[in-house]
Amino acid sequence: MMLRFLLAALAAYGSLGLAFGQGSGSTEPPKEGRDSAFLVTKTAKGSVVEPPSRDEFVVEVDGKRLSLRIDTETALKADEGADVKDPRNVSAADLKKGQPVRVKYRPADQTAVEIRILKSQT
Repeated sequence: MMLRFLLAALAAYGSLGLAFGQGSGSTEPPKEGRDSAFLVTKTAKGSVVEPPSRDEFVVEVDGKRLSLRIDTETALKADEGADVKDPRNVSAADLKKGQPVRVKYRPADQTAVEIRILKSQT
C-alpha cells in the first residue's frame, strides 16, 4: 500500500513538471514594422492630383484628396498601355497630374505600399 502511494506521488510530481512546460509559446514581443503578417492595407482607385514631391504625393479618390507617403519599399508598376516611358521600369517621375492610378496603402501611417499607373480611359 505504501509503495502504491509513493508511485502515485512520484507520478503526480513528474506530471507537474510537464504542466509548467506547456507555456503559450514565445515570450518575445511582436516586431513592429513591415515584416508583420497582420498589417492592414486598403486599395483605392483615383487620379494623381500632385505628382510626388520628395516623399509624398496626393491622389483624388471619390472627390476626396488622399495624401500618401512614398518610401524606398513602395512598389511602382504600370498596366500595359499606360502612359509611361518604360512599363517594366516605372519610377516616381512617371507619375503625372491627372493620371489614373490604383494605390495600395497602409492607413495606419498613410504610406503607399504599391502604386499602379492605369491605362487612360480616353
